Amino acid sequence: MHANAKENLLRGTYFENTNYIPKTNEDILVSFQFEGNFKMENWTDKWGVDWKTTHPDDLEFTAEHTKLLPDTNRNNHLVCGSLTSFLFERAWALTGMDNFLKSFFTHPREMREFLGAIADFNMKVFERCLETNVDLVTFSEDIGHQRGLMISPIFFREFFVPQHNRCLESLVNEGKIVDS
Repeated sequence: MHANAKENLLRGTYFENTNYIPKTNEDILVSFQFEGNFKMENWTDKWGVDWKTTHPDDLEFTAEHTKLLPDTNRNNHLVCGSLTSFLFERAWALTGMDNFLKSFFTHPREMREFLGAIADFNMKVFERCLETNVDLVTFSEDIGHQRGLMISPIFFREFFVPQHNRCLESLVNEGKIVDS
């Protein structure tokens, strides 16, 4: 039986036999990101840039999104909710890479609290994605370079794995695909 592009991609995702090597540029994904996701708390950095934060409940599901999802043919497309900057990326973007990396040594308790607060934000965004009946979620979490992680595996397991597990639990329980 010949699978359509969506079915073929899902087969590949779940390590099943495919008709061909799946590609995500086959007009399979209908993606959205809540408007306002990339805003930070109200403050001005040393270069005079103003930053603002949005609470997850205040992120906007735009009129474009509202029209897009009902018009999506779910037999041929997967609906994808996107989150820019997951945990590692958001944390160092807010603190600066040097301060971020030093804080694991100088302020480990505060780092756990900080990462927990970011995880709380992400979980709320994912809850909102689940309300829209997404098939999958994707997020950016660039924690490595060409030769390995940017932090030690020990720190990754200690500081990040518990927060990743918290963030992704509801998605996994709902049977959603998670892609980073």
